[in-house]
Amino acid sequence: MPATTVIIPCYNGQAYLPAALASVRAQTRLAHEVIVVDDGSTEPVTVPADWDGPPLRLIRTKNQGLPTARNTALEAATGEFVAYLDSDDWWHPDKLAKQEDALRADPTAVASYTRCGEGDGQFGFGPYPPADVTADDFLVMFWNHSFFPPSSVLARRDVTDRVGRFDASLPQGEDVEHFFRLLAVGRFVQVPEPLTHYRVHAGQMTGSPLKKLRGWKATRTAILRQHADRLVTAGVRPDKLWDAHRNQVLLSFYRRQFAAARPLLWDYWKDHPTDVQVLARLLVAWLPAKLVSGVRGGVTAGPRPGQSAAGAWDAVFRELGPSLSRSA
Repeated sequence: MPATTVIIPCYNGQAYLPAALASVRAQTRLAHEVIVVDDGSTEPVTVPADWDGPPLRLIRTKNQGLPTARNTALEAATGEFVAYLDSDDWWHPDKLAKQEDALRADPTAVASYTRCGEGDGQFGFGPYPPADVTADDFLVMFWNHSFFPPSSVLARRDVTDRVGRFDASLPQGEDVEHFFRLLAVGRFVQVPEPLTHYRVHAGQMTGSPLKKLRGWKATRTAILRQHADRLVTAGVRPDKLWDAHRNQVLLSFYRRQFAAARPLLWDYWKDHPTDVQVLARLLVAWLPAKLVSGVRGGVTAGPRPGQSAAGAWDAVFRELGPSLSRSA
């Protein structure tokens, strides 16, 4: 019997929705139902008039954001499993069948994810752990680098109902926070094939790096509030719990996105005032562009493993010295 409710949130995504729906229709195992939520699109979303796939329901709401759109569909879902498909992504025909089989073969698994395809206009995510990775190693990897998108996930609906809905108060990464709650009660099993296709397009390039990383900080704070002990048990040192966020902040500096890097580095350093390496990069980020353009090596390429505070400052002065001389 068809078992999976496919949830497709859509906001101004009409151009890509037909391809997403076609990939659901082409599944080698029929879905139980498809629920499309039009999240207050500027022009109302439409679905194919000649649709001959699994039962299709279109729900229109005012614009409340992606997590609320998913939650609206979850409230209406009746399948044994739920699968998330963003309106601009698409699936390989074997996706539902292989993920359903993976969950039925492993009663301890609460969800399954696939790898993502690569190619023109796609993002492959990863790097992926081995399919037989331990639960602890999986959790640590997922905390440091969320390596799959919601479109690759199929979860047990009863467990999803038990852990609660997507947190609509989070400005970024609400899917990661939700998946952490699922991981607290079971494991994610990997289908090690590229069965999800994550589309990259200009419409995704919204929001500044500053806004995005501030949002991620709020999400990481929410996750640590609930799961810090579990992460420490899995192998993350208590004093390293914020390193994942630190790396994202430093990346904005290495990419020379200084307008975002300055407030992000300052915000991080206020919370971690002994981190001299972050302070050094904060000072560099405030230098005139002409000076920073000459900085290379240790300051812009990132800290060396085990580098001391004194070593970090030495790197700053070594790198800035020639730049200061050239500007004189």
